[in-house]
Amino acid sequence: MPLICKDMVDLLDSTGYNSSSLNHSSLSNYAFLYGVFPTAPSVAIYASQYNMELEVVTSGMVISTFLSAPIMYVSAWLLTIPWMDPKPLVTELQNVSFNISIVSLVAVVRVLSIY
Repeated sequence: MPLICKDMVDLLDSTGYNSSSLNHSSLSNYAFLYGVFPTAPSVAIYASQYNMELEVVTSGMVISTFLSAPIMYVSAWLLTIPWMDPKPLVTELQNVSFNISIVSLVAVVRVLSIY
């Protein structure tokens, strides 16, 4: 979704209304970040209207919002990559990759222990 939002802004904003490339890049960066945000609260409204289990839907929304905060942070950090020095960037990406692999390993062990 973030890439679709960014590409759509790039396509729709290329008509020349905004002559500044800085303004164009900030709009596409905003669209990218907006696409990273989790599901809107309107899902709970639809769930109540269609007699779904509202407690399950709302708790799922809260959990997904909580878990998506690191993803939103990393996505915002990724937008600054073109202006960063490559050496510290590679080190940081390796650290993030290692931390994510540890979390993934714990999650895999948890899932396998359940089944």
